[in-house]
Amino acid sequence: MTQGFMGIYTMQKSLLSDKVLESSAHALSGLQRSLGISLRLCLFTGTWCDLHHRMSAASDTPQKPLSIDISALPLVSLNSPEPFLLPVSTTSHVFGIPLESTPDGVVYAAGESDSGLTTLLRAVSIQSQQIRELREQSDLDSQKFDRFSDQILRSFEERSWQLKLTEDLSMCEVNHSLRDLLQNLLPRLRCILCAESLAFLPETSSEDLDAPVVETILPEDAPVRKLKLREIVNRFRSQAMAQPFVRNWDTQGRGVECLPGLHSLMIVCVSKQSVVVGWLLALNAEHNLWISPRLTTDPDEFNFSDSGFGTAEAGLLKSAASAIATHHHNRKLFQLNQRLTVGVVRSLANAVDARDTYTHGHSDRVARLGQHLARRCGASAELCEKLPMIGLLHDIGKISVPDHILLKKSSLTNEEFEIIKRHPLVGYQILQHIQELELTLDGVLYHHEAWDGSGYPLGRTGQNIPLVARLLAVVDSFDAMTSSRPYRTGMSFEKAESILRDGAGTQWDPDLVSIFLQYKE
Repeated sequence: MTQGFMGIYTMQKSLLSDKVLESSAHALSGLQRSLGISLRLCLFTGTWCDLHHRMSAASDTPQKPLSIDISALPLVSLNSPEPFLLPVSTTSHVFGIPLESTPDGVVYAAGESDSGLTTLLRAVSIQSQQIRELREQSDLDSQKFDRFSDQILRSFEERSWQLKLTEDLSMCEVNHSLRDLLQNLLPRLRCILCAESLAFLPETSSEDLDAPVVETILPEDAPVRKLKLREIVNRFRSQAMAQPFVRNWDTQGRGVECLPGLHSLMIVCVSKQSVVVGWLLALNAEHNLWISPRLTTDPDEFNFSDSGFGTAEAGLLKSAASAIATHHHNRKLFQLNQRLTVGVVRSLANAVDARDTYTHGHSDRVARLGQHLARRCGASAELCEKLPMIGLLHDIGKISVPDHILLKKSSLTNEEFEIIKRHPLVGYQILQHIQELELTLDGVLYHHEAWDGSGYPLGRTGQNIPLVARLLAVVDSFDAMTSSRPYRTGMSFEKAESILRDGAGTQWDPDLVSIFLQYKE
């Protein structure tokens, strides 16, 4: 591999999809069998790079290196790639056959042959023509598939929409708030229903949602936007409790039940296990130009309505309401499980701290300082959220250390220190089978590793130490130095800071030390 290729390997990896690479690998294998020549995959994006390190495992035949530097291959067209032939000696030629074109570049099969020029040209020409014909046939098949897909999409009715909607909702994780779910769902649902406005009104205000979520295409001064959703729900509440409520009035707004500017309305109760979460409201159906051409005159055939809301739209809104209620219920269970988990974690941490009055509160301080440092260094939101729990559990392995060692008032012997050094591994073994605490494992196991590899238990170095462990190493050491022990008084902050500075780059991650000291307040 050339130095130039090393520099752009990561970039080229991101440019090509696995599908393109798999297709190219199959084509490469076929060409090698047809030509009897070892070939290599190369990518041209304006410059050449070798894909050997990504594709050597996928090829049937070992990929023989070219006798010339890859950068010496001729420049080709990205828009209309053609085969190329390059003489490298009086008897040898390097050739390339385009396999796949992407918006980012062209994948070539490149090889070298000492066959006669006429023979090689004929073989390359035949193979190129076959690949071109296969590509054209693939394009035709793709067009046929697109037309067929369009026909299927146009035949979708209520059940198909429900399935698609349910699939979308099932991808929403329980750690997403109800507001996040609704803001993702309502725009798509409004378009499917062909409603001018779609809204979710919570039954009561909560931490998750304290106000209605509205998706609309109407301007601010539209009469319907002045309607109060709570009043609409209260007016039709009894009728909408058991089943979807649907009303279509004439466009002039005539009708006993009609509200100003409202000519069609659907209301569905969002509830789970007799607990009302809120209400979904669809206001004013638009004329559905896309769906109306496929409507049937058969009253038994189920289809969306092209004028006002019908049973199909009501069924879809009910399905959405059911999915929203399920998400809300699951989120409540998730939050309860989180509270129970945190309670167990805190109990475990307290059990460790309670054995030594001198270290009481140490885990809490490490948790708080660790989260503070994680936020300052730009760690992921997930890590920042989980760090308090990781900090509380980082020394859980010390529960296995005998009291006569853990509470010893004098310095530890070498043998006693070796026992202390086991606590990261013991902590890992205690927690590894608890799925809810999986994210804590790296911090528990590696928080005593050192930047230069002198730490324990595995002697990892530098960036090979997980970020969470490097964060904990800094704050754990700082709190340990500034806290009193049976055999010494805690250091001053100034002295501890000086030790951190001196150990940056050997004991601790230098960047994290710098950030911690900068924002220690």
